[in-house]
Amino acid sequence: MLNGLAGYYKAGGDAATTTLLLRFYFPLVAQTRYADVFAELEARTGWKVRLHQTTHQQALIEMARRLLPSDLTCDGVPSLHQDQQLVIVNYSGHTSPKVLQDAQQQFLAETGWHLHLIAPGKKTATSGRLLQGDAIALIRETFAEAPDFYRVGADANTGILWVHFHFPDKAKEHYAQQIADLTSQTGWKVYLYPYVHQKALIEAARRLLPAGISLHGKASLYQDSRTLTLTCTGSLSAEEKQNIQQQFFTETYWMLDLRTSVEEISLAPE
Repeated sequence: MLNGLAGYYKAGGDAATTTLLLRFYFPLVAQTRYADVFAELEARTGWKVRLHQTTHQQALIEMARRLLPSDLTCDGVPSLHQDQQLVIVNYSGHTSPKVLQDAQQQFLAETGWHLHLIAPGKKTATSGRLLQGDAIALIRETFAEAPDFYRVGADANTGILWVHFHFPDKAKEHYAQQIADLTSQTGWKVYLYPYVHQKALIEAARRLLPAGISLHGKASLYQDSRTLTLTCTGSLSAEEKQNIQQQFFTETYWMLDLRTSVEEISLAPE
């Protein structure tokens, strides 16, 4: 059940607490990507499933090298910064800023860590950059009226500001120009944090349920397909379910796989 999961490499158990401790190379990603598998494992075994939260350092280095654009060569060994969940790679060669950004975004999606790529002879520039507090204040002011904006993360060493929205896929479409403007105004590299806010996503679905219908059991989130799977008590007509799913997508840019407890029973093996 676990051997086919990307990044899984070891499991241990604590009989005293009936807890399975699973080890993945990239636990930050595995936690959401395989949430349904862990829920099924708990149901089958009666044991609690927990993930060891330490990211595998050698796997991080190998992933950074693998995702480095083909026109570039890694100089030396990538450096790891555990406190910032950051990998820094010095490289030789030339490619476009778009290609570099795509590699950084893919690295974040695969590992849950940030990747900073440094060109030959360059150091992290600070001249012309707003003070960190001023830059964060400007971002907060810019998105003060945005209902799903909730925080800004800063990395002074790399000059990156991560803007967190509950629903980043929607924010990417609506606020692309503001993000570009903030990069010019602050002198920082301003990016949207790409992971959805899990509690806000579930709450968005909960708010759309009609009176008398409530959620039941655990939610499953599939980051790759942007799908949230929920089970609810009671019954919904096909029209009600479709309306809820359409409204959910409009609000979050995620798909909603909404199942009723009746459907869950009918799908269970006899």
